[in-house]
Amino acid sequence: MAKSRTKLKKELLRLGIFIGILVTFFTIPLLPNQLGPWLLVPFQKGPYLTWSADPSTTMTISYETPFNISTTLYYGKNASMVNVKGTTNQQIHTITLTGLEPNTLYYYEIVSSDFTCYYMNKIFTFKTGLNQTHPAAFRFAVYGDNRPGRWEQSQHQAVVNRILTNDVDFVINTGDIVVEPADLVNWDRLFYELRDLASRKPYMISVGNHELMEGTTPDYGRYYRALFTYPDEEMYYAFNYSNVCFLSLNISVDEHRITTTERAWLINELAQANASTDIDWIIVYFHIPMYSNGGHGINQHIIDDYAEIFRTYKVDIVLAGHDHHYERMYIDDTYFFVTGGGGAPLDFYMSWDLSRAWSQYKVLFFHYMLFDVDGKNLYMQAIRPDGFVFDELHLVSTRN
Repeated sequence: MAKSRTKLKKELLRLGIFIGILVTFFTIPLLPNQLGPWLLVPFQKGPYLTWSADPSTTMTISYETPFNISTTLYYGKNASMVNVKGTTNQQIHTITLTGLEPNTLYYYEIVSSDFTCYYMNKIFTFKTGLNQTHPAAFRFAVYGDNRPGRWEQSQHQAVVNRILTNDVDFVINTGDIVVEPADLVNWDRLFYELRDLASRKPYMISVGNHELMEGTTPDYGRYYRALFTYPDEEMYYAFNYSNVCFLSLNISVDEHRITTTERAWLINELAQANASTDIDWIIVYFHIPMYSNGGHGINQHIIDDYAEIFRTYKVDIVLAGHDHHYERMYIDDTYFFVTGGGGAPLDFYMSWDLSRAWSQYKVLFFHYMLFDVDGKNLYMQAIRPDGFVFDELHLVSTRN
C-alpha cells in the first residue's frame, strides 16, 4: 500500500512538472506583450494633440505628470518659440493655443523645474488645419479597437508605425482604445504606443464601450473625459476641416439610445453642413456599427435612432468599429465601414450571408483606413500593417 502511494506521488510530481513546463513554454513568449517600456514611465503621458475648437486656428496640447507640478509650454513658428503658456500645480495638463495661423507649422516644447518627464525638453511640431475659406487637399487615417486582448497582445504599435509613413494631417479612432479603464497601466501603454503619432498629429476619438465602466457602478468615461479635450459636449462633437464636416457620436454601448438633446444637436450640425457651400463631404464616426456581418451583427436600435437622420441629411460616410474586422457596405446612398482591426484580437466569427447585397467587401485583417480628400474627390485605401492595400474606393461628391 505504501509503495502504491509513493508511486502515485511520483506520478503526480511528474504530471505537475509536465504541466509546469507546458505553462512556461506557452507563457514566456507572451510576457513581452504584458511587459513593456510603458511600465518604466507610469503617469507620464504625452504630449498628445486634440482639437477642442477650430482646427485651423487652435491646437490643444495635453500631457500627464506623475503628480501635481507646474509646467511651461513654449511655442512658435520657428525653433526660437517665443510664445509661452503655463500650467500650475496639475497632474493632467491641458493647454489650448488660440489665434494660430491656418495651415502653418508650429514648434513646441514642455519644460518644468519641478520634475522632468521623458517627453520634456524635447522639441515637437504640429501643423494647424485647413479652413473652409482656403480648402486644399488633405489626408487622414482611421482605425479602431486597438485595445489589447488576452495576454495583453496587440498589433496596435504595428498599425501606428505604418500610419507614421503616410504623413497624415490627423487621425480618427472609432473607440475601444483600452481594455479596462480602471486599470491605469492600460492608459500608460496606449499613450506610449502613440508617443510618435499623437504628439504631432491631432488624435480624435469616438468613445467606445471599453472606455466606460458599465454595470452597477458606472464611471461615465471618467478617465476618457479627464485625459481628452474635444469640442462641444466631448462625448459627441463636430469639427470642420477644409471642405469636410466631421461628427463624432456617442454610440458606445448597445443600450444607449439617442437623447432629445443629442438628436437636436446632430440635426442642427447636419443642417448647417448641408446649407454650407463650403462643405462637400459629411463624415460621421462612432463605435458600435449600425450594420455589420461581425459577431455583434446589425443593431436595430441604432438604425431606428439614426438611419433616417443620416438619409435625410445626406451623410456620405459612416465609420464604426466594435466588430474586429474590416467591412465596406453601401446602404441608402451612404457608405458604411466597420474598421475594428486596430490591434485587438480579430473576430473569427463573421457572417458571410450572401443575401445582404449591401455588404460589398469584408475581411479579417489588422488594418487602418487612409483617406485622401481633394475637393470633390475622395480616395480611400484600407491598408494592413505590412503596407498591403487590400481595398480601395474613389468617390466624387455631388453636393453643392
